[in-house]
Amino acid sequence: MAKTSEKERLYGKAYYQDNRERIKAQKKAYYEAHREEGKAKSRAYHETHREKQNARRRVYYQVNQDKERAGKKLYAQDHREQRRRIAAAHYQAHKKERNEAAKRWWRAHPEKKNALRMLRATHKRGVPGSCVDLEFIKERDRMVCGICGKKVRPKDLSFDHIIPLAKGGPHAPWNLQVAHRRCNSTRGAGRTPGKLRLDL
Repeated sequence: MAKTSEKERLYGKAYYQDNRERIKAQKKAYYEAHREEGKAKSRAYHETHREKQNARRRVYYQVNQDKERAGKKLYAQDHREQRRRIAAAHYQAHKKERNEAAKRWWRAHPEKKNALRMLRATHKRGVPGSCVDLEFIKERDRMVCGICGKKVRPKDLSFDHIIPLAKGGPHAPWNLQVAHRRCNSTRGAGRTPGKLRLDL
């Protein structure tokens, strides 16, 4: 294939400048007429060269990381209201299915729901705490009540704060123990485990 001379390149550039609008209109019309065909070709190429494209994107992102972040931040600032409207419309359109999915997830993970409920109660009291893995507490204590020392059945299970939240005890693994519901409610916030054992 013969190389394009400098004269031909200049001529082509001048021709494009003189006929820019007509060329753009032709390209747009061609794209509209062959949109599905172009999309199919693009998908096929992407499937065939996926690893190559991903590697190229990673290299580009590493080289232009700061530029990409700055561009995204600037775009978010300039289109804040538009992004909020789109997010709100998307939320309203998918609200029902999201709620159903959330209900299914909570039913499948009751221990997560209990952990979150305990953390929420902690925050309402203004006491420090983080989300605790209740399954870890059950395994650590071997399902033995920390108050009466007897085995706890799953239906009688509750979790007791050794130093009560009302007295500033944190919601943390070291301050939680397995307990019977009855033992936990009988103990209350005024008595320590030692005092309760004496009463029992």
